[in-house]
Amino acid sequence: MAKFKVLKEYKDKKLNKVVKAGEEIEMTVKRADEINEALKSYDGPFVERVEEPKEKKLSKW
Repeated sequence: MAKFKVLKEYKDKKLNKVVKAGEEIEMTVKRADEINEALKSYDGPFVERVEEPKEKKLSKW
């Protein structure tokens, strides 16, 4: 699962709720692609992936 930021409000049929712009939700990349593809005629994209910061490794020195 990956984190996605909602760019535009939409009704998610699988979650059965309205997802508001600005929310961060977890879903698969495949699901995000489905959403953007289904809603592209409504001036999409509707979700974009949020890059999570990589953890810094602490050196022993």
